[in-house]
This record gives sequence, structure tokens and C-alpha cells, in this order.
Amino acid sequence: TNSEYICSASDDQTIRIWNVLERKCLKVLTGHTSYVFNCSFNPQSNLIVSGSFDETVRIWDVKTGKCLRVLPAHSDPVTAVQFNRDGTLIVSCSFDG
Repeated sequence: TNSEYICSASDDQTIRIWNVLERKCLKVLTGHTSYVFNCSFNPQSNLIVSGSFDETVRIWDVKTGKCLRVLPAHSDPVTAVQFNRDGTLIVSCSFDG
């Protein structure tokens, strides 16, 4: 992962991509319909996975900022998401157990 960039989840229903060195927001990703609780880059830093109180997991293209896939993964808010070490799998956690 390139440590020059971070992503942040927000209760305004967005994910933001930041350049840490420049202290600047580069992109705002929109599409969730409730609070975004968690987000994470894949190991290659070209995708972001996010989890929201809208009960979905979403996969985003970092370069374009577009949502590539919406996964109706849970029946309660998604509280955590993460790619595995090689970026081929996603794990998500939810209040639904």
C-alpha cells in the first residue's frame, strides 16, 4: 500500500481519498445511503472496499472514484471490511452476527 494516501469513512455517507503529504482531499466517493462505517485499500492500492449502515459492502475504483460493485452482504449495518493479504477476498462484519 502506498503510504502517501489514506481513505476515510464518514457519517455524511461518503468515502474520501486523501494525499497525506499534501494534506489534501483528492476524491469524494458517493453512493452509500447511510453512514459509512469502515473502508480499506486493497494491497495493490487500486481498489477500496467500504461497509455502511445501509447494510452493503461496496467496491470502488480508486482512479475513477466509481463504484464497481454493490454487495448486499448483510441484514444489519456493516461494521468492518478488509481485503485479505493478496487482495483476492474481502471479509466483512456486521451487527447481524
